[in-house]
Amino acid sequence: MTTTTTKIANAIEALIEDYHDFNASYAHEYDSFDELHRAVNSNTPAVFKGVARDWPAMRKWDDEYLANSVGDIEIATTPLGNADALVRVGDKDLLVEPLNQQMSMRDFLQQLHSKKGDVVYLQSQNGNLSFPEFALLAKDVPLSIAQMENIMGTKPDAVNIWIGGSESVTSLHHDPYENIYVVIKGTKTFNLFPPVDEYCLGFEHYQRGKYVRDESGELIVEGLDGHVPWTPIDPCLSKEENIERVAQFSLSRCMTVTVNAGDALYLPSGWFHHVMQDGDPCIATNYWFDQAYDGERYSMRQFYNKMINVLRE
Repeated sequence: MTTTTTKIANAIEALIEDYHDFNASYAHEYDSFDELHRAVNSNTPAVFKGVARDWPAMRKWDDEYLANSVGDIEIATTPLGNADALVRVGDKDLLVEPLNQQMSMRDFLQQLHSKKGDVVYLQSQNGNLSFPEFALLAKDVPLSIAQMENIMGTKPDAVNIWIGGSESVTSLHHDPYENIYVVIKGTKTFNLFPPVDEYCLGFEHYQRGKYVRDESGELIVEGLDGHVPWTPIDPCLSKEENIERVAQFSLSRCMTVTVNAGDALYLPSGWFHHVMQDGDPCIATNYWFDQAYDGERYSMRQFYNKMINVLRE
């Protein structure tokens, strides 16, 4: 490092230490979305207990109802439940997308329960609850979260439904959305890192790949053109193992939050999250609101990202 880059690194490390000193290492809990503004204003995760307990989905969404209400759907398929994750292929890691395939909701649920063969996960991330095939399910949950609309001044960009089993794990990443994540059945466990911890996560550029079927029907990885930035950090590993991957990870602080059925998590834009789930199946919906671009928060994050990129060059 040059003298200048050393000074930048020292300043960033001091910033991370200050952030951790001034902010809680846990998510605050509230009994109502009426307190949502507190979490949004501070840009910190929070759990809202029991806010979905009276939603029709809580009592109606069993296997038979889902199978009778929904026809064919697009399902993400992987051999190990690792969609959009780093996979070792030969002597290098690729960021591998799942194989997307059409199947009926009934067949999907049967395969999910069997825990045999490929791991399947409904994780479309495209506003799927607004699609015709999910029209009946969309009547069982709110179309929006009114308190979040009032704060953001807009309706959600997308409302999604997620259905999967414990085999499916979402690798560490972040989104440009303010996220209200509501668990209907089962539990979700989030490992969270604040935006300031980006420096600790060791982002590199990885070649893209995707799962395809070979002639025998087995899932294999096919390389694609292009590279994307991703972190090699895996919260399922010990902190020591992750420090071996990225030395600066020693400066990070993980916030682990478990969200139970009927509860909601406010996940602020820019927060890195790794997600595990439990349930047979685990079902959730989420509401993505576009992040705010006015004020200094977004611009300062962009500046911070550029400073980190300077150190990587």
